[in-house]
Formats: sequence, C-alpha cells, structure tokens
Amino acid sequence: MKFDKIIRFSLIILVGISLVLSWAIWTRPRQYDTDSVKDKKKISVSLDKEMRDVFLPTSLIYHVDNQSLASHDESTLNILMHEVSKWKIDRLVNDEASFSADTYREKLMVNNQIELVYPDAVTFGLFQEEYQFKLSKYETESFNRIVIQLDTPSTIYFFNDEEHTMYSATISNVDFKAIQTALSENEEDFKKVTPYALTKNFLYLTQEDFSIPRASYLIEEQNIPSFLELLFSDPLAVKHDTVDGYDQYDDGKSVLKVWPQKEMLTFFNPSEQKISENKRSKNDDLLNSFSYFNQLGGWSGSMRYFEYNAEENQISYRRYVEGYPVFSDEKTGSMQITLGDTGLRKLQRVVFNMQVPIPTDKPAKKLPSGVNVMERLNQLGYYNNVIQNIEVGYCWEKNDEGSQQVIDIDPVWYVLLDKGDGTKWYKLDTLEREAQQNGL
Repeated sequence: MKFDKIIRFSLIILVGISLVLSWAIWTRPRQYDTDSVKDKKKISVSLDKEMRDVFLPTSLIYHVDNQSLASHDESTLNILMHEVSKWKIDRLVNDEASFSADTYREKLMVNNQIELVYPDAVTFGLFQEEYQFKLSKYETESFNRIVIQLDTPSTIYFFNDEEHTMYSATISNVDFKAIQTALSENEEDFKKVTPYALTKNFLYLTQEDFSIPRASYLIEEQNIPSFLELLFSDPLAVKHDTVDGYDQYDDGKSVLKVWPQKEMLTFFNPSEQKISENKRSKNDDLLNSFSYFNQLGGWSGSMRYFEYNAEENQISYRRYVEGYPVFSDEKTGSMQITLGDTGLRKLQRVVFNMQVPIPTDKPAKKLPSGVNVMERLNQLGYYNNVIQNIEVGYCWEKNDEGSQQVIDIDPVWYVLLDKGDGTKWYKLDTLEREAQQNGL
C-alpha cells in the first residue's frame, strides 16, 4: 500500500513537470508567415488509428449448453475479429425483408453460436474497407451483430436489431479451432445473461450481481493552439476572448469555445448547412467522420465508435476501459462529430486525454445485476417503449485527493432513454434520485 502511494505520488510529480514544460513550449511566442499556414494545418494532434481498431464489436454473446453468456473482454474480441479478418467473405444476400420480433429472437438464440455485438449499427460499406469482403450491393445497409454458428463453418450472418433484418454470406479460409480456443481460454470472463427485446434494440442483461474494478488515470490537457491550426482556415485571423468563464476563439466565421471547468470544448461552423434529408448515406457519414476523428482526436488507448444520430448526422466516439465505455458526464461523449453539407459542422470533445493507469487502493465496485436494473426502471415507470439501451459504463470523476493531473473512473449503470425530446444517457442513480424528489 505504501509503495503504491509512493509510485502514485512520483507519477503525479513527473506529469506535473511534463505539463509545465509543455506549457512553456505552447506559450512561447510564435512567428507565422502566410506561406507556412497551409503546411501548419497538416500538423495533427492525433495518433492515427486504424479503422478496424475503432469500429469494433464491444461485447460477445456465447450461446452454449442452452444458456447465454456475455463477455466484454477486449482481448477475446480482438482475437475473434482478427480471425474474421483472415476470412474471405462473399455472396452477401438479404435472407428476408424483415422478421417478426419472435422469429428474430429465435434466430439469435440458436445454441452453439456466438454474437459479436457493436455498440451501434455499422454499414457493410465500412466493413468492406477493412475485411476481405467484396460487395455487389448493400453497401449502405447496416448491421450491429455478426453471428457465427460454430456448427456451420461455411456461413456468416449479420443482424440489424432496429429493422429485424438478417443477411448471410459464405465464408472460406476459416479456422474454427482458434475461435474455440479463445472462448475456452477466457471462459472466466463470461457472465450468464437474460435476453430482453426492446423496440429498437435487443439486450442481454446479467442475471447476477457482479464486481468491476475502479481505476485512476493520469490525464493530459490537449494542445489548444494545435486545434486552432486544424479548425480555422487562417489561424492568424482568430481573436481570443474570455467570456463567462470560458475561452472563445473566433475568426468571424467559426467559433471555438473551451470550458476548463467543464473539461470540454465545442467548435461550431455555422456556414456548414445541415445535411439535406437523404442527400448523403450513413456509410458516407461514418467514413467522413473517421477522417476527422483521426485528425482532431489526439487519443491514446482504446477509442471506439459508439453512436450514430441520423437526424443530426452526428457520430460519437468514446474511450473504452476494460471493455466498458467512459462517460465524461451524462450529456456528452468523449468526441461528437457533426457533419455538414461539405465538411465539419460541429465538434464536441473533452479537453483532457486519459494517458496511463496508475495504482489505486480502491476496492472493486459491486453492481446490481442487469435484470435487477430493468426491474428498478420498470418500477420508476420506464418500460421497453422508452428504454433504448442499458449498459455499464465508467463515470469520469474528479480525483478524491484533489489532484489536477489524475481522474478517477467509477463503474455505474447507464440507461439510454427517449422521453419524447430525443435520446439521452442517464446514470441509474440519477433517475432514482429524480424519482425520490418527485415522490415516486
């Protein structure tokens, strides 16, 4: 315990020195010339990531011995997707226009098969970019589950929860032994789950209470001058003001706002009009957003595609830890990219980037089962027509010891609700507290 605290204190001191030196470099007077602005815009604050490392399934469902087991273990998922990347996938077909809810459930619950589940639907066109998959059509169609029947080594299936559709394709060059090995070697990570059919989603919720470790991370503030060079066409024309506790950067066309207390920034370009309906496909939006993700991210660790809002042409990406998403608060994701007719319309992201985990003496946190969470939500008056998703996530919190270079992440249950004014993620305890205040 004492040794861990010494390491923790030493790491904080080293990061503090690093931040002081970085500040000295960032605030050093800069000499610009007009000819160099275009070259400077090529400077990237990011560590480029591969598409297959960002658009990934984040949970695994294993149907075996007439029961369903779930795992969020990143290493197991990475092994399975690596195996999929070796396969030759061909002759994709849409088996039926749409299944009934009961038939859809039956096809998912087949014994001795696995589901690789994405946090939100992705397109076949995007999937084709990174895997040995040749499409003749269906490029703009979506799926959120890859289903592999371990007894049928010649076919792979793609399911879409919202539309209740299923596609199938032939596969070759398959090594099912590697898949079976990965499943058996990581069986301790699996938890028994119960299926729930929502209006636009299909969930598997844990049957028993379980524990997840807490964690602490060193954080690093992003280089704001680099964002100015990347977001504005002429950084020399940008004016800086302090307004109501936030920093505002404005070139007369676009505005960048940085809230140090809220640990977030937003960029808005009003000249970018909202995309006209049906003008651009989801496939185009995902591919275009990934370019901005790499250019403007500056992320270390596991960053994953999380959500797509078709109405706003908005794509969200989140940091994942131990297979679970990190929420900076209930309102914002780690990075939200909103696209306009020709380019970036809006950017919202946290100012700080999680760097490396540091030792913590906090015990693992016990969470109620997913089944219990669903029961509690029903008691609060939230049912399947309102509940869009239920998921364990890490809540980004201030460090208990008051360190500015360290944040704590605490596992909690999150619920995605549609109360009639759009969907929003809520912490379960927030909903329960609101219900108590309202006398429920």
